[in-house]
Amino acid sequence: MKYIKVSQAAEKWGISARRVRVLCAEGKIEGMIRKGKLYMIPENASKPSDGRNIKKRNTYAPNPIDTGDIELSADIMNLSELIAKNTHEVWAVSRIKDGWVYGDRRDDDKKQHPCLVPYEELDESEKKYDRNTSMEILKLIVKLGYNITKS
Repeated sequence: MKYIKVSQAAEKWGISARRVRVLCAEGKIEGMIRKGKLYMIPENASKPSDGRNIKKRNTYAPNPIDTGDIELSADIMNLSELIAKNTHEVWAVSRIKDGWVYGDRRDDDKKQHPCLVPYEELDESEKKYDRNTSMEILKLIVKLGYNITKS
């Protein structure tokens, strides 16, 4: 019988090598042999079904706090734009630290993303995403009874 490595099984099945090792450790891969720290997986082994609480994920119904009744002042609306820009900057710093670079199209394998540009150069649809996030955060703060004041 021919065997493959964890990395080969991961590529074949489209999952992470870590997940393959977990499946091996849990005894979910039929015919798998462990030699020391290595797992030898039969070349013809089938990908085990994902038993991780998928049913729970399929029934998730988000329930955010309703902020529809909150109106923000002009000053706070301006603050929202600054928060949106900063949200993008924080995201970009994180991506760049993880090895991502600009690319015309998103490519997770090559770690390329078209939004790795200054906030001002983003498409309006991308800015809208950051604006909505910042606006909802500010509305939630007010809804929860906090005051936002500039010192």
